[in-house]
Amino acid sequence: MNNITSLETYNTEMQKALADKVFFMDILDDTDTLIDFGCADGSLLKEVRSQKPDLQLVGIDMNKDMIDIARADIPNGKFFIDTLPVIDKSIDTRNAAINLSSVLHEVYSYCTSQQIESFWNSLNNTGCKYIIIRDMLCNVHDSKSNPEDEAKIRAKAEYAGPLQDFEEVWGSIEDKRRLIHFLLKYRYRLNWDREVRENYLPLDETLLLSKLDLNKYEIVSKELFVLPFIGKNVKDTFDIDLKDTTHIKLILKRKN
Repeated sequence: MNNITSLETYNTEMQKALADKVFFMDILDDTDTLIDFGCADGSLLKEVRSQKPDLQLVGIDMNKDMIDIARADIPNGKFFIDTLPVIDKSIDTRNAAINLSSVLHEVYSYCTSQQIESFWNSLNNTGCKYIIIRDMLCNVHDSKSNPEDEAKIRAKAEYAGPLQDFEEVWGSIEDKRRLIHFLLKYRYRLNWDREVRENYLPLDETLLLSKLDLNKYEIVSKELFVLPFIGKNVKDTFDIDLKDTTHIKLILKRKN
């Protein structure tokens, strides 16, 4: 995995959508534990703690430096270093929710096919009462970009370098899915070498749902949307109105 050049900048960027990331707060009244897989520095868990002080908080991340930050900020939480959503036996998952926020695309970017299969198998078998997913997702396939939108991006000299880098990795933004992909990541300049190679859009809605065990879980909430923060930045920077889905919020509940 490419290392994060600046943990501080990375965490700051992730925190910008924090209010949207805790969209699931109401269902926590029906749980006693929140497990945040890919918890990073614990910012989301800290926000949950401020609103639900009695909830048991658990964080899992593969980055030890991140876990150290989270552990220091949330001393009464439980934190584990792992690459899979494998829940420690000390955690009772029967009344727990597991949250995966902006983590699926990293699984697909840095894991082998076998590891990805293991990830889904682990997630479907945590035994948690709820599975919460929020990530980037696009349902556009095999469509040409709006020529005016493409021209607006190419006209911005300050993004010529990042655009060239992006197209060398992913191909031309003449393709609409690739154009959306570029608009999701152009801001991450400090950690650019890492970000440009990440596959932000490995999934569409159909593929995502096919990976979840819907024999065990039922969908109780699903929202496809353009993240307002992203939409505003794209409008301000390129004068482009993003209309196609960029994100999904999904909540599943265990059937039995």
